Amino acid sequence: MKRLSIFNFLMFTIFLFSLIDAVYGNESVVNRVDYFEAKMFLAEVLTDFDKKFQELNYDSERNRVVIKIETIIDKIESYLESGQEDAQANYDLGMTYFLAKRMEIVNDFGQSNSYYKKAIRINPNYEEARVLLARNFMEEKQYAEALEQSIYLLEHDIRDDALKLVAVAKMHMRRFNEAKNDLEKYLEKYPHDESAKALVWSIKNGKAEGRIKAIEKRYTVIENKVTVVNAQ
Repeated sequence: MKRLSIFNFLMFTIFLFSLIDAVYGNESVVNRVDYFEAKMFLAEVLTDFDKKFQELNYDSERNRVVIKIETIIDKIESYLESGQEDAQANYDLGMTYFLAKRMEIVNDFGQSNSYYKKAIRINPNYEEARVLLARNFMEEKQYAEALEQSIYLLEHDIRDDALKLVAVAKMHMRRFNEAKNDLEKYLEKYPHDESAKALVWSIKNGKAEGRIKAIEKRYTVIENKVTVVNAQ
């Protein structure tokens, strides 16, 4: 009976892989496996950025992360080139190219933006893709584009703090009165948001310009090394 069960399991496994091969083809299966492996690498790299960003200034740590980022890009690009219309994969690749820019592997956010936009084309309500695309635009000082993404989140009721994001974009555009009105409206619903209160205070007390300049300098590259400057 035990031998029969093992035999049945093996036959089922062969049938399952044959079915996958018939549906996707061998190359597609390999690409999917590579993509899932890339997602694991991406999670590891994000952990590195969260927990020991400063250590990435050291060559050994930096080189290890750079190799992982390049591997992730290769694997996800291969997966997408196999014809997959996958919003999550495009988002993951956008995130990876963001990290590549942060590590100075690429020169700008162009590729990151492109993949976020592809994710949004597949899924227009992809919250994280729109938020991070807006974040890239903010860093590139493309504030009108960042505002457009934030307004979409607000109008489609996708994100609770969308009105705050709209206000922050307006602050960067030096539309301070509009931003203050938006923030005060936001605080009516979320009265305990201390960061929103601080933004309102900065506008009312003539400190908004300094606040915005501090945010714009939050990420600064010094002597080709990544350094975090706390702008809070």
